[in-house]
Amino acid sequence: TPITIPATVEYGDQTYRVTSIMPYAFQYRYDITVVAEFPATLKSIGTYAFNGGGANLAGDLILGEGLESIAEYAFQNCSKVTSIELPSKLATIGKSAFYGMNGLRKVTLRSRCLPDGDNGFHVKTGEETLDIIIGSEVERIPKGFFSYTTHAQLTFEEGSKCREIGESAFYSTGLQHRVMLPESLETIGYKSFSYI
Repeated sequence: TPITIPATVEYGDQTYRVTSIMPYAFQYRYDITVVAEFPATLKSIGTYAFNGGGANLAGDLILGEGLESIAEYAFQNCSKVTSIELPSKLATIGKSAFYGMNGLRKVTLRSRCLPDGDNGFHVKTGEETLDIIIGSEVERIPKGFFSYTTHAQLTFEEGSKCREIGESAFYSTGLQHRVMLPESLETIGYKSFSYI
């Protein structure tokens, strides 16, 4: 039976909000399945939480609007996940959090202004196309965020507020179609679209 991560849990006569998934919580746990829809109360996901495809996460990964941080390697090699949307409150992503999620076919970025770091999507989709959607509220795409992702299609939502595309953001991405950059754009970083 799939496990749903709840918004609250009861212990004794107390009710507690679920705000974190702790480090290593489901790493390499192939004997259980967690429903890939997390509650809005969740604020952080710990290091290696689902590493190695733990908890058999699959399909559309719904992170919840309250999420603020994803630690390093949290979803590394979760190759059964096909889509993910990074919510607007997300402020921190750890190193290689999404590395090896090669089953992805759609990534939607809604987080307004993520910091630079080795925290992006380096996804090898084979011959399949990865749809990258930049939400209208996004102001900045971090350095190297989608670099080395194969067979990508990039779309900026109507009314985009994106002002900056970071250095090497789409370096060696293999973009498959013409890209319409938004009028709001002020800065395109060094090698942002090199070798596409």
